Amino acid sequence: MENIKKVLQQHPFFIGFPLDDLELIAKEATEVNFYAGERIFKEGDSADTFYLIENGLIALELPVANYGAVTVEYIHSDDVLGWSWLYPPFLWHFDARARQATKAIAFPSRLMHEILEKDLEFAYRLAKRVGLVVINRLQATRRRLLEATASFPLPEEKKRPDWQVLIDHVKDKSE
Repeated sequence: MENIKKVLQQHPFFIGFPLDDLELIAKEATEVNFYAGERIFKEGDSADTFYLIENGLIALELPVANYGAVTVEYIHSDDVLGWSWLYPPFLWHFDARARQATKAIAFPSRLMHEILEKDLEFAYRLAKRVGLVVINRLQATRRRLLEATASFPLPEEKKRPDWQVLIDHVKDKSE
């Protein structure tokens, strides 16, 4: 547990968290290793773990019918993996696969939920950090979608964004 506490204190995700918080979550945390090519979780499966990546490389993948897996983002050393454990319905939204041998610390979501229910200050600190991760993942997904669809022409009726059409509609009504 001492090694885990030391990693938590130095990991960018937990910088600035009080030592008491880190000691609390370190109690049931475990060190895990994934070999290159190993699937860590699959879209739709129960999201029951939060991972702090110490070193390695993980691909977040989105399975696409008749195509295969599309890599949405790479998760590197000093990053975190998994936010779906925090929000209902507690299911993974992507697949995750180790691209290189990866060492991480795993926190069971059950423990995290227990702590979050008891300690609102910790819950607030964690929600702010996880929120940044969610925003980053959404932006990465958006970028990949834009890259993938850049060569597709828009249908004629969709040349203008919907919000512009709404503005024109409101403007016409007021005249």
